[in-house]
Amino acid sequence: MLAFLDAYVDYLAEHLELVRLSETAAPGARYRIGSYRFWHRHLTLRCGAAADPEYLAHALLAAVDADLNFALREADYSWARLRAGVRDLAKHALR
Repeated sequence: MLAFLDAYVDYLAEHLELVRLSETAAPGARYRIGSYRFWHRHLTLRCGAAADPEYLAHALLAAVDADLNFALREADYSWARLRAGVRDLAKHALR
């Protein structure tokens, strides 16, 4: 799970504007794209020990939302800080 989230942060760092545009093209656009469903399923399987793995997968994906990360970058969060926050969230979620 951490490897996936790290890779997703790398993806955002390289393509933040493009991902943001695709996720905000229309209300709820982020949740209708096939890749979101694939990523959600992937994380759901990784979160199998959680009380509600499907919800936890959505919550983890919320941490890598492009609009959120754009706003945080505008507030001077570094990519290292964003990555550390996502990793910390994932580690605490699975305790």
